[in-house]
Amino acid sequence: MKKENFSQNMKDRMQQFEDGGLRLLKKGQKGIVHAIFSRFGLVLLLMLLQVGVLWGVFRWFGTLLPHYFGGSVAVSVFMVVYILNSRMDNSAKITWMVTIAILPVVGVPLFFYVKSNFGHNALQKRAASLTGACSPSPPPQQRRWKRPTPARPRWHGISTAGAAASRSTRTRR
Repeated sequence: MKKENFSQNMKDRMQQFEDGGLRLLKKGQKGIVHAIFSRFGLVLLLMLLQVGVLWGVFRWFGTLLPHYFGGSVAVSVFMVVYILNSRMDNSAKITWMVTIAILPVVGVPLFFYVKSNFGHNALQKRAASLTGACSPSPPPQQRRWKRPTPARPRWHGISTAGAAASRSTRTRR
């Protein structure tokens, strides 16, 4: 294909807009078919499916709903008392109490996950094992050098016997 033919062919396929932007491909489908088979349609379908499943679960377990609410209230009260008696900043206490009061099913496990610091502890153990495996030197306790203690002091200070250090200084007895 010659250069002139190629550039003319590309000019036919390009669309130029008022703001100077170029579009090389033609715009896709429009209308209801595009809405159904796009991301929007997929998300809408999944949300409707989720609402249907939740409705079915609530209908299936409808007789157990009072037990669920009673259990969540009991857990919320227990957690509020636990948080009030814990050593934590007051603003953090209030935040956790509100979170647990609004969403007890999500708030209680989230509180214990954050409090356990599981991710940080696992990362800290992994870093310690890697540094221990990589360092050829012995642990810090074994490589410390201790200064030998002398059997007797090498020199005595001027005022060790209670004498004055200089003529202008007096010692009290």
